[in-house]
Amino acid sequence: MLWNAEVTRTPIRPLHELYPDMTVDGAYGVQLRNVDRRLAGGATVVGHKGGLLSKVMQDRLGVDEPDYGHPLNTMDHSGRGTVDVGNLCSPRVEVELAYVLLAP
Repeated sequence: MLWNAEVTRTPIRPLHELYPDMTVDGAYGVQLRNVDRRLAGGATVVGHKGGLLSKVMQDRLGVDEPDYGHPLNTMDHSGRGTVDVGNLCSPRVEVELAYVLLAP
């Protein structure tokens, strides 16, 4: 469903509403399957992302632990000037800090 939503640029309800019994492991399984699809399409992992690191944001979203993800080269819009929002499902701006390390 998430893959189809991205490809067709059609929003869907949050998975926790559609599948209230989904476990954290199940949710990460969905994430990894979609990362694998992107990698098969030529994307590359360029780092690691931790999210919901503050207790305030965890409380706001009703979770009790941070989450993580996989930044891909296709997600980096730095240096591109403008972003074609026609390629996005529900465009918004979220400020996040990223660090590029010189070595692992």
